[in-house]
Amino acid sequence: MIEQVILILIWIGIITTVLTYALYPLILYVWAKLKKNKIQINPNYEPDLTILVAAYNEEDNIPELVESIFKSNYPPDKIKVVIGSDGSTDRTVEIVKELQKEYPNIIVIELEHSGKNATINKLIEFADTDVVVFMDADLRLTPQTLHNLVKYLSDDSIALVQSNIYYQNGEITGNAGTQGENSYQQYENFLRRCESKISSTVNNFGVYAIRRNYFSRIPNDKVCDDMYQIYQTIIKGKRVIVSDEALTIDVREKNTKNEFNRRIRLAAGGMATIASSPKIMSPAIGSPAFFIWFHKILRWFSPIFLIIFAVSIFLITPYTLLWYFLLFSMLILFAFGLIGFISEKFGYNFRFGHIPLFILLMNWGFLCAIFRFISGGQNSSWSREGLQSTNG
Repeated sequence: MIEQVILILIWIGIITTVLTYALYPLILYVWAKLKKNKIQINPNYEPDLTILVAAYNEEDNIPELVESIFKSNYPPDKIKVVIGSDGSTDRTVEIVKELQKEYPNIIVIELEHSGKNATINKLIEFADTDVVVFMDADLRLTPQTLHNLVKYLSDDSIALVQSNIYYQNGEITGNAGTQGENSYQQYENFLRRCESKISSTVNNFGVYAIRRNYFSRIPNDKVCDDMYQIYQTIIKGKRVIVSDEALTIDVREKNTKNEFNRRIRLAAGGMATIASSPKIMSPAIGSPAFFIWFHKILRWFSPIFLIIFAVSIFLITPYTLLWYFLLFSMLILFAFGLIGFISEKFGYNFRFGHIPLFILLMNWGFLCAIFRFISGGQNSSWSREGLQSTNG
């Protein structure tokens, strides 16, 4: 009886894993090819913009951030930048005031330390344009980023547009955090593009532009600020898409430890965001609800299935085809992950170990995120790891 229950759980795990990581991308690819959800773009659409930046101890990032904004090809007289210092203890505010001499369209708001989400809720009050752009201080714009974001907002069916991300140190840093994350993000970008062509993407990256009247105040310090805007925009009946042409450069230093902690923050924040926006899971929402289940929720259960696979080797009938499949799958995954971990510790660039190690760390991060979400430990306080907030 016990073995039968275990076998059922194993097959549920196998089917769910295959659906989530293999069949789901294939379904999206075919669906996007068949779906003709055209976007009406006005390439000359250049509205006034308010760019909001929530910052905490960003003295090293602010100068290059501001330079990338005002040296872009977007008309500088149509840009207002509002930087909110969330109780910074370094020279962030002082540096912004110095930059105001060269760039008078910058405003700095000094706030008491309250977390990223509370800071964003206060900054939106200073946005007096129809289009608002949100970005973090460790992101850089390319010359065409802003134009390639906002041109999609000329289509009335679209209310939020995200950028793509390029990792500045991605090709030269040999660790699982960088190599694994880069490969994972290529996979994610494919999913986002397909979801955008069908209706709306449900994942969040980089810089995003949103119509001011579709911004929703962030309800608490547990949700992901950008993901919350995505879900609320979809619930309100508007599309959320990714702009392939809008490129953002992430200058955050990446390593395995930071990426592991970041994965926990993003997953726990994502769980809290869906819990605060339960309508996004309803079939009444349409295709985005399908995306939520397969792009997010079922993926977060993958570490539970991985544990079931590993434990079941000792509980099911040995020397069967399923037993051999589970045994060799686990041995290959953990062996190459261990080799990747050891090679990284000793400074060797063993590429074949990066992805297995990243997969193991990602699933361990998902498991930690589940416990963090259940315990209510997720919050939007700031972290020094890559100068990111805990909700990504």
